[in-house]
Amino acid sequence: METLIKQKPISALHEILKWSVSRPEWQRDALRRIVINGVINQKDFLELNKICRANHNLVLDKECAVKAVPLDKTHIPPGHGLEASVELVSIGNLQGVNRLPSDQIITFGAAPGLTVIYGDTGTGKSGYARVIKKACRTRGALPEIRPDVFAAPPTSPPTCDIVCRLGGKDYPLVWQDKEPSDPRLANVFVFDTSTADHYLEQDSPSTFTPYGLDVLPKMAKACDTIKYLIKQDFDSVNRDIDATVKNWKYNANTSVGKLLIGLCRNTKPDQVETLSGLDEEQRRHLTDLIEALKSDPKQKAKETRAAAAVKYLCRESKRYVD
Repeated sequence: METLIKQKPISALHEILKWSVSRPEWQRDALRRIVINGVINQKDFLELNKICRANHNLVLDKECAVKAVPLDKTHIPPGHGLEASVELVSIGNLQGVNRLPSDQIITFGAAPGLTVIYGDTGTGKSGYARVIKKACRTRGALPEIRPDVFAAPPTSPPTCDIVCRLGGKDYPLVWQDKEPSDPRLANVFVFDTSTADHYLEQDSPSTFTPYGLDVLPKMAKACDTIKYLIKQDFDSVNRDIDATVKNWKYNANTSVGKLLIGLCRNTKPDQVETLSGLDEEQRRHLTDLIEALKSDPKQKAKETRAAAAVKYLCRESKRYVD
């Protein structure tokens, strides 16, 4: 009699996480951006391009290095059955979030139920909603948390205290902007008007792609975009090389000329260094040229003509005396 072992279900995002371990560093970073933000914008593509080229030592010195942050388990919701239902209990002690007071706490009603928060325009309802969206899960681009424009620029990122309830026990958590949220908050999904717009404005509006299954199609588009950016870089470098080669002037029979004719990616730096130096005679000649260029050419010409005139007079005087 065979015993059937029932496997625990695994989410699409956990499957993607397992698969991503073998992918290049820039792709793992791209997956994180897709999972967290839902989209990859132009700034993301520029940073991913730098990460990709850095792995092949193709980053220019003047460029700022971008550190890759690969997708990991803190960026995705826990697997099925790993956590009980999570409830938001309260949010408060907001620091650096718009003009919201730090001593104010928003308390949510017990689940199942509905908590209604209302107030006039500008009283801070959306400010709290933006923080909750960044701390928990949502679709589409994440909102930007802005500080109080009437106060001095903040010296630290926005933070707040969040209390969540799990299995009947309350857990106080500290959230900080641009840092991974506590994994327990990953089970809270936020849906608002901007989330609705994200569903309606995407391609294929008549279909719905479950959360997680849209990651790989977006990753495929990201690969195509990075490929295009790298091709642009190669085309630009090749144009610069062609323009430089056309302006080269050299004697094909010399050692330098032969090196330039065969110059390619396999040319060793030592070969170039050997021919780029000067021998003793060339150094003396260079020193003479530098000294000559230091003097005033008009004054030098005047002195030369004067010396020639003196020499001529001396010669003529000698002839007269003789």
